[in-house]
Amino acid sequence: MALKDTRVLCVDIGSDSVKAAEFSQPRVGSVRLEKYARMENGLGDVSADDPDVKVKILETIRNLILANGFLAKNVYLSISGQNAFIRFVKVPAMTDDPEKIQRLLEFEAKQNIPFDEQEIAYDSQIICTDTENAQVEAMFAIVKSSDAETYMKCMEGLKKKVKNVEIAATASYNACNFNGVGAEQCEMVLNIGGRSSTLIFIDQGKFFVRTFLTAGHAITQQISKEFNISYDEAEELKIRHGFVGLGGAYEEPESVVASTVSKIIRNVMTRLHGEIIRTINVYRAGGGRKPEKLYLTGGSSVMTYTPHFFTEKLHIPVEYFNPFQVVAVAPSVNKEELATVAHLFTEVVGLAMRNAVVCPVEISLLPPERKLNAEMRKKVPFFYGSCFVLLFCIFIIYWSFWKQEHDESSIRDTLAMQSDNVKKETERVQKAHGELKALEAEYVVASNGLVANRDKWYTILSAIESGVNGKKIPDGVWFTSIKGIEALPVDKNSQAVSQAGNLPAANQNNNAPAAPAKINYIEFKGYIIVRQPADQKNSGDDKTAKNVRNDGSRDNRDLERSRIHNELLDYLEKCGIFEPFTDQDEHRLNMHYEDIGHNIATFTIEAKLKAPVEK
Repeated sequence: MALKDTRVLCVDIGSDSVKAAEFSQPRVGSVRLEKYARMENGLGDVSADDPDVKVKILETIRNLILANGFLAKNVYLSISGQNAFIRFVKVPAMTDDPEKIQRLLEFEAKQNIPFDEQEIAYDSQIICTDTENAQVEAMFAIVKSSDAETYMKCMEGLKKKVKNVEIAATASYNACNFNGVGAEQCEMVLNIGGRSSTLIFIDQGKFFVRTFLTAGHAITQQISKEFNISYDEAEELKIRHGFVGLGGAYEEPESVVASTVSKIIRNVMTRLHGEIIRTINVYRAGGGRKPEKLYLTGGSSVMTYTPHFFTEKLHIPVEYFNPFQVVAVAPSVNKEELATVAHLFTEVVGLAMRNAVVCPVEISLLPPERKLNAEMRKKVPFFYGSCFVLLFCIFIIYWSFWKQEHDESSIRDTLAMQSDNVKKETERVQKAHGELKALEAEYVVASNGLVANRDKWYTILSAIESGVNGKKIPDGVWFTSIKGIEALPVDKNSQAVSQAGNLPAANQNNNAPAAPAKINYIEFKGYIIVRQPADQKNSGDDKTAKNVRNDGSRDNRDLERSRIHNELLDYLEKCGIFEPFTDQDEHRLNMHYEDIGHNIATFTIEAKLKAPVEK
């Protein structure tokens, strides 16, 4: 079974009865009848302009819906053609733009509307385009907005929602079109209702309709007048004895009442036939083709011999129309009972097709305010979508700014961190650079000192060896050791300075860095050969010589040492690299002698350098 929310309730509000049917949609494009019902209004001979008419119709609608328990919430309504104004027009086909044609039709409709524009609900529909004559054939329908509003409020009171309002003629046309009427030839559909009759022409998509006031109500009034009885009694008499008189050579019924009623019905039908003939002439004058068949619908069409009458008058086939040929029927529906009243539900089926598929004629006669609200409701999803898009755009913009700020903040933090690292590295590099500069300066000083001191000993030794002004090292002097010392050795009982160059302990700062070691003195060690005098050296008397040595050797050696001492001092002073040996500084020259054999002695001399040499 179809779902509840896919059901739709279709209601045809006629002048004498209200028909309702509930349809479901098992699948897209299909329609199935679930339930149907019909109820008379009971208006009697009340004029259509009487205020009680609308009250009784609304009461009938409520009773019909409540009594049958229709489940559908969405409702489609059709209004009787008696309460509608329909006009067909032809306008020049000046453009192919549908919107411009629609505006042109609206202008044409306003020119033909006999009511105040604020009091009506109207809509238009393009029927076809005549390319040969460059014309567009269109229809516009008009109803009082108060009528549509009244019916809609009635449905809302029953907790139903009206989706659309249209006229019975357009709903019938849609139902006939889907049942194949007029698909190959021009065919007519005649709806004989209670207070009005509607004739519809269908010709391969072309559509034309006209409404007459000649209908079942006129027959009842004539019977009431003829027999001088009430309207309700005349209606009962019509139902009991009513049939269309055959006329001519046919035998009349035995009952005088039946005979009279049949003649009255035939007279009214003859008037209706006259309206049909005039309408056919108008239709054909407008370019329409000759009708080839007539279908009957409506409650007053069920009178006996009605098809026979129109066949005889129009000379075309006539039959009752069954709108349920394209509609599935639920198992719960009694098909035999439905067949007896099928021709009464043509408009209802057309409303159901309007809900299921796209129909040839789609008009909406909702009141202007309702139509505007409906259009606004259709736009609500777009409004919410626009709001969502707007909020999404605002969010995206905010997120982009936040993302940009976050990225910039991250970049700033990264740059700050990198800057701190660079500063630290810069400071470290600068510190290392300063240390490098200091080391370079020390290196330069050291290298300069090394370069300067590299040849110092060579210079010293060369100066000692080469002498000055042709003077040489005195004869008899042999150096066995030449070394540099930092300071002179002092007496053990004094606070002497060590050869490491440190100050006495009383003046020493233990925390101060050690001064660079320097060579301040040159220590000479060697031998002095004291030669014998000439007279003694060649003496052959060994004994005498021995005596001389024993007796006078010390004096002679002293003299010789004195001579060598003076010559060596003079030589060292003349070298230019030692401080002078003066009497005041005689302690600097320590010459120690030690005899180690005949005429041989060792000596030690400490000479102070003018320019100390770094170690």
